[in-house]
Formats: sequence, C-alpha cells, structure tokens
Amino acid sequence: MSKLSISLAADDRTLELGQTHDGAAGLFVNSLEGWWGTPSAKVELTERSSGDGAHAVTDDAVLYSARTVSMGVTAYGGGRGQVVDAMNGVLWFAHRIVEVTVDDGEAQTRATGYVEVEFDGDVALGMHQGTITIVCPDPRRYGTERVASIVPTGDAGGGLLYDDGAGYLLLPIQFAGDAPTGNSATLANEGTSTAYPIITVEGSFPAGVTITHSGGQLAYTAPIGLGAPLVLDSLTRTATVLGVDVTRALTRRDFPAVPAGGTVTISALAEGTGTVTATVRDTYV
Repeated sequence: MSKLSISLAADDRTLELGQTHDGAAGLFVNSLEGWWGTPSAKVELTERSSGDGAHAVTDDAVLYSARTVSMGVTAYGGGRGQVVDAMNGVLWFAHRIVEVTVDDGEAQTRATGYVEVEFDGDVALGMHQGTITIVCPDPRRYGTERVASIVPTGDAGGGLLYDDGAGYLLLPIQFAGDAPTGNSATLANEGTSTAYPIITVEGSFPAGVTITHSGGQLAYTAPIGLGAPLVLDSLTRTATVLGVDVTRALTRRDFPAVPAGGTVTISALAEGTGTVTATVRDTYV
C-alpha cells in the first residue's frame, strides 16, 4: 500500500514530512485537513421576498475562498536537541512562500501559500506535538503539467507539434507532402476544475501574435522581440514582457480556459520566427 507523502519547498530547500515514525528523528504528520475538500464558498444568496428559498445561483457565481491546509505533526528525536532541530526545520519556512506537495499514491498535487507554525506547551521526552497551517491565496490544487509547443505561421500553415515533457508529436497534425504541418495543439485537463493555461511567445514577431481557440481570440498587436518573450496568463488575464505589464496591447482578450476533464485546441497566427509554448496543469478545487 502506498504511503502518504507530504513535502514543503521554498528557495531550493525541501522538507520531507514522514508519516510513520520508526524511531527516527524528524517531523512526522499525524493528520491532514483542508486538502481534499473545497474551501469555504463565497456565494451571496438573495432570499426570495415571497416564496421559499433564494434566487438561483449561476455557475460563474460559485467562487471559493483561500485554501487553508492544516497538518498535525510530531517532532521526534533521541534527545531534546534533535526535537528542537526538527521543529526548527519547519520554522525555517517563515517569511517565505511555500509550495506544499501531497502524494497520496493516486495523484500528486500541490498548492502554494505561507505557513503558520505552532507547537503546544506540553514538553514530553523525545517528542513535541504541533500544527502546521498553510494559507493558500489560490484555492486550486495543481497536478500533472503538460507543455505543448507550436510554430506560428502567417498563413495558418506549417509548424511541427510536440510535447516537451513526453517527446511525442501532438495531434491533430495536418500533412502537406511528406512533412507534418499545422500550427495548433490540443491542451487537456484531467482535473476537476477549470484549468487556465500560460502561453509564452518567444522569437521575433514584429506585428505581434494572435491565439485562436474555440472561445474566441487572444490578440497582441505590439512587436515581440528576441530575448523579451511575451507571457499570457489566462488565470490573471494579463500580458507581461520581462515582468512588465503590457496587457494594454491586447486588442482581443478571450483568454483560453480548459474545462475539467476536457480539452481546448489553440492555434497561433503571426508573421516572424519563433515559437508559442502553452503550459497547462490538471487543476482541482
């Protein structure tokens, strides 16, 4: 049977939290709350002035608060020094944004937030119990990441399609002669909540780029130069170049979104040389 595995990571440092204490020193997890369920809903109901119940709520009005994850932990050690070292191991993450990863044997998902740590006042020989709380402003949990790269063309023609992670060609592929052509890629989301891709445009495109998908178009009309990639974030609905907000240069703002358990096919149209890379992760709430 697979064991539950939990880790905290920030600034190239990772802390593995054990689940089974076999006499070893370290920090071990006793309980995990707030991970698999949804955070508190932020839905405003308007009660009917006459009649039972409240007025209907639409899908886009069902929103959630920040995710709060709570872990009961125990610091073990052969002496008080080892116990303190185990507690200091998690206290190191104070003042940092932390990525928490949970592998339950079925799926590995992660979320990002800041930590609150509290150890109780009872001091026992060789152990000390406490609670780690992680507050995640983004309530989503993210799983498998998929990366698709396409080569945009000015006439919606050629472009080799491939998956950076798996190394195989993406479908659909159109053929002209003996060479694979096309400038589209299909993005999949096997999670339970809508996924929002990040699209990165690299190269030289003097007139910008247009991303087309089933939900509309995302058009950026300012020049894109070498060494200054354009990043289109569908979650925040922003465009940035080298960290500078350039959203004002978008003339069409239909950002793509991949439904839970579904797919979205995107294509790129641009005059110039370079690539468009779309990154999407299985998303859960």
